Amino acid sequence: MNLVGKILIVLIFVMSLVFSTMVVAVYSTHTNWRDVVMRPADQVGPGKELGLRYQLENERQLVKQLQDKIETLTKQLNAEKLAYQQAVAKLETENARLADELDQLKRTHAQLVEENNRALASLAALQEETASLRAEVEGGVVGGQKVVGLREEIRLVQKDRDAQFERVVKLTDDLNQTLQQLETLREQSTRLAQELANAQSVLRKFGLKPQPELYQDVPPEVEGVVLATTAAGHVEISIGSDDGLVKGHKLEVYRFSADQAMYLGRIEVLDTAPDRAVCRIIPEYRKGEMQRGDRVAAKILN
Repeated sequence: MNLVGKILIVLIFVMSLVFSTMVVAVYSTHTNWRDVVMRPADQVGPGKELGLRYQLENERQLVKQLQDKIETLTKQLNAEKLAYQQAVAKLETENARLADELDQLKRTHAQLVEENNRALASLAALQEETASLRAEVEGGVVGGQKVVGLREEIRLVQKDRDAQFERVVKLTDDLNQTLQQLETLREQSTRLAQELANAQSVLRKFGLKPQPELYQDVPPEVEGVVLATTAAGHVEISIGSDDGLVKGHKLEVYRFSADQAMYLGRIEVLDTAPDRAVCRIIPEYRKGEMQRGDRVAAKILN
């Protein structure tokens, strides 16, 4: 065997080693994509996740449950809005009716005051006439002539005066009663105005005004899931500004399955997107390690 033959044998040996190494590398990196997609739950273990097909079905079921819950809550909200609108309309009608009654009582009061003034003027006139008649009776002579029967006339005048006085007393009592009714109606009007203001505040709570000012620190009743976590104590969740979340809202995180129910802690919203939100984990409420797939809600339902 000459030198060329020896060199060829060495080259063939080296190439055999190279190709063997490549075959081992290709085999070690080979992935069974059918198992990745179709692996059922009973074959899940260390290093083997649930098949993508089953994960997709689980996510679809979760989305359907959330959509059903959103539809139910929307119907409840619409019913409550209608009830509050009807209550406000009723209060406004009652307020208008009481305002009309108050105007009528004011007119009645003015009439009674006028009648009282006329009665007082009549009483004054009667008193003057009585004084004149008493002078005539005591003098015994009026215009150079002796007057007979003045006492009887005076008695009649006094009787009429007493009747007028009783009428004045009655009108005064009616006036006082009317004033009491007016004060009562004023108190009712104030109370109804306060109730109307409270009802309008409740309506603003349910979004009947563009920028509600009430309960802005209370998060809406929404539910979502944890999408990702970081070592710095931040989590990303699947609900955002379209669901009513704003910076500062606090949410609860828990894990729930057929054989496990665990409260993990509380998070605070730092930034929102239409369908996402970034939150920080509040250390004093942390009860466990949060991970992808954990549930998030405004409050934990029974």
